[in-house]
Amino acid sequence: MSPRLDPPAFHSRWHHLRALRRALEREAAALEGKGTLIDLGCGEMPYRPLFEPRVKRYIGADLPRNPKADVSLDESGGAAVADACADIVLSSQVLEHVPSPPTYLAEAHRVLKATGTLLLSTHGYWMYHPDPTDYWRWTREGLVRQIEAAGFEVQSVCGVMNLAASGLQLFQDGVAAALPAALRPAFHFAMNRAMWLVDRLGSDASRDRDAGVFIVRASKRAQAA
Repeated sequence: MSPRLDPPAFHSRWHHLRALRRALEREAAALEGKGTLIDLGCGEMPYRPLFEPRVKRYIGADLPRNPKADVSLDESGGAAVADACADIVLSSQVLEHVPSPPTYLAEAHRVLKATGTLLLSTHGYWMYHPDPTDYWRWTREGLVRQIEAAGFEVQSVCGVMNLAASGLQLFQDGVAAALPAALRPAFHFAMNRAMWLVDRLGSDASRDRDAGVFIVRASKRAQAA
């Protein structure tokens, strides 16, 4: 199983990955029985086990260098699929890595059916992590504005890791590199349990406002008659 789904106890992202998985599991359950899902910018497809059993067809779309992808993206990010062919577009931790979010979101809009769902997660507070690039971070309002500008109507925004937990994550990542390698697992273990605790103490409303990750569910905006 991917570490993203079941991180080891001493993993530096233990709390983050567990919290993100739980949030995505809730979203996946709400999509039960849908038809075709396109994972746009799929990478290793770490969340495929959460979604594939709930849809009729799961398609991974990524750059040609990814041999695991079912469909290749061209240089502009276009997928080799027809317009309005997907019931769900899944975008998990991709948007911060694309050079042009409007172009990426326009492609998601193109491939999605009129009644389809965009499920997108990306970072609020997070360290720089190029894969192979890393361009963007969002506030809740900024992300909603970006998605709505692409022709979507946002239905919900869920935060993962509140402000305090995100602050501890950044502190951990800033300090860990200066520690001897032998001490890092214990440091990660202690810091992640602290993140778990402060995340539990915060309210859902505060987490949805300020978060390390935002998960957005959106639909295509209805065209005016």
